[in-house]
Amino acid sequence: RESIRFDPTPPDILTKNFAQYVQGGSEYYPYNGTVLTFEFNDELKRETCTPTSFTITELTADTLTITENYGVNVFDKVVENDDGTTKVYPARIVELSGFEVEPNIFYDITALATVTDIAGNSMISDRTWRIKTGDAADGSPPEVISVAITSLGNNNQMPNGILTTTDPD
Repeated sequence: RESIRFDPTPPDILTKNFAQYVQGGSEYYPYNGTVLTFEFNDELKRETCTPTSFTITELTADTLTITENYGVNVFDKVVENDDGTTKVYPARIVELSGFEVEPNIFYDITALATVTDIAGNSMISDRTWRIKTGDAADGSPPEVISVAITSLGNNNQMPNGILTTTDPD
């Protein structure tokens, strides 16, 4: 017997994490290796998280939307509790990566209301953030802080785990 859960709450973005640095008192974003990460409040329907669900628009005289292929990945959120146990929240993290941006340019990053949760609820509206890239590439290599295997893969699949570095890129 299958249970049905009524969920009228639309998904929303709880946090965003765009790799940033401070230069001259202002926040900037590296123009190479940029990774944009969103955390949602609900389990997402993975097939609604595609490059057409997010836009990256260069704000120049020509206002260009980046349309080249970039990756959209959906990850589970894994929380490690104080007692050493972990809690997994399926399909909560969306990561955009693999796109190229130019130095010293403003960009609008938009998550479209086409993103839905597993109950079929869409975001109430599009959400947009404006960022500015700096004049320097992110040249510092990440340093591994920890590696934790959360579960072993089945049938020759890779194990699931968490790699923590000093740099989100």
